[in-house]
Amino acid sequence: QRRYGRTFVQHGSILLGVNSTQVRLGFEMQDAERCNSEAARITRALDMAGVNMLIANERLEVIYLNPAMHAMLLAAQADLREAIPGFDADAMLGSPLEQLHADPEQQHVVLTSLSAPLHTMTLVGGHRFELSLTPVFDERGRRVGTVSEWRDLTVAMDSLAGSLNRVVGAAVRGDFSQRIRLEGQDGYLELLGQGVNDLLARTGSSLRG
Repeated sequence: QRRYGRTFVQHGSILLGVNSTQVRLGFEMQDAERCNSEAARITRALDMAGVNMLIANERLEVIYLNPAMHAMLLAAQADLREAIPGFDADAMLGSPLEQLHADPEQQHVVLTSLSAPLHTMTLVGGHRFELSLTPVFDERGRRVGTVSEWRDLTVAMDSLAGSLNRVVGAAVRGDFSQRIRLEGQDGYLELLGQGVNDLLARTGSSLRG
C-alpha cells in the first residue's frame, strides 16, 4: 500500500500528540519502538479514512497527506495550477502548508500564531475549500505541528446554488412550498440550506395567515 508520508518516525510525534500520547526527547529504544509502532497504527487508520487529512511539522512543511487528501488535490490539480503555477499533487511533501491558500503570506501569519482549532474557508483556483486547522503541542507546550482536515465544497456549492435559484424563483412566483434538498450536505452548506428552508416555511405560514 502506497504511503504518502516520509517516515513514521518523522511525523510520529504529531500523530501521537493528536491522540494525547506523551512524546518526549531522549526516550529509550524500547519506548522509541513502541512510539513508532503506535504511530504506524495511527497512520494506517488515517490512510484508510474517508476524510481528507494533511499534517505539517513545526515549520509548516507538509510531512503527511492521506490517500483521500491526495485524490482530492489530484482531481483539482488543473484548476489549482491557475492560482499556483507548477502545483503538483504528487510533490506535496516538504512544501509549505500556506501554498494552498489564496493569500499565502497572510495564511502563514495565521498558521504561525495558531493556538486553538480554527474552522475557515478559502478559495483557490476556483475551488472552495472548507478546512479545520488544529495546532498540536507536546507535553511542554511546544508547537510540534498542525493537523488539517479539508473538504472541496465546489461541486456541493454549485448544486446548492442551483437549488437556491429554484426555490427563490418559485417564491417569487408565490410558491413557498419548494425546499432545498439537504441530502448529502453537512457543515456550513447544511446550515445554509436549512436556514433558507426555515425562512421559506415561516414566510409561507405568515402569508397564509
